[in-house]
Amino acid sequence: MEEWVRTFAGIFYLLLSTILFGLNGLLLVTMIMNKEFKTKTYRIIKTICFACMMQLFVLAVGGVMTLRQSYLNDSFYRFLGSLIIASWFLAVSMTLTLAVDRLFTFIAPRSKKYSIITNGLTGLCWALWIAVFVIVSIPGMRWSYESYYYWNYSYEPGAQIMERLEPFFDLSIFAVVLLIYLFIFVHLKKVSSFAETKLSKAEMRILFVAVISYIYETVFIACAFYIPVDYTNNEFADIVLNTAWIIDEGMFTILILILNSNVRRKMTDMICPKTQKVMSVSRIQLK
Repeated sequence: MEEWVRTFAGIFYLLLSTILFGLNGLLLVTMIMNKEFKTKTYRIIKTICFACMMQLFVLAVGGVMTLRQSYLNDSFYRFLGSLIIASWFLAVSMTLTLAVDRLFTFIAPRSKKYSIITNGLTGLCWALWIAVFVIVSIPGMRWSYESYYYWNYSYEPGAQIMERLEPFFDLSIFAVVLLIYLFIFVHLKKVSSFAETKLSKAEMRILFVAVISYIYETVFIACAFYIPVDYTNNEFADIVLNTAWIIDEGMFTILILILNSNVRRKMTDMICPKTQKVMSVSRIQLK
């Protein structure tokens, strides 16, 4: 591929990943700093943000690799491969945890099993992250950036087995999530009066964010695994898939900021404290 395309792809990966990493970081800090975001749902969202940040870090470093056409350091390279796929599994499994959280929120918000199940699922998701990280760190299982455009399974025997198994895992998770969301929407249609309360409007925004992110991620998975090799086995397809992956890791945060005015306001106040605004206004009045 021509030099200008490599340069453009590398800079684009680096800039887009860095911007979305920053947005996820700001959202994560906003939720940590404000007590009202210490609920069960927002604990799940924090984990999703952190999983996205880990992937975006690797994708940003990938941009540097694209520019330099080198892996920088072999040990660091292997670490990045393990980190990105483990974080992907964490993010996908947390999609199920968020769906279960939405199910309890709308169906049985006062259930004693609510916290136990969502906390248990979150713990299992982190256990999966550790397991995948360790497995992919084993020789013969590594992830690679061999084309310098897209992170993917290497051609090593163990990695090829994982590549064949992962679509079943991803699609099984997404199938269960789809059933949960369909059940929630059927329930909401029957109980229309509940949807008029202030609480449900806030919860509905999170539901819409979760559903839209889920749809995008499902399309991304379908494109990554099920488009014929003749169409994907080239550098242009790698650039498109890697860009779609970067966008996927920022999609959830962008939607939260667009649809949740409370979170957006808290983040704005954190970046530009109100005290400064009050001081500036008072100075104008004094003049």
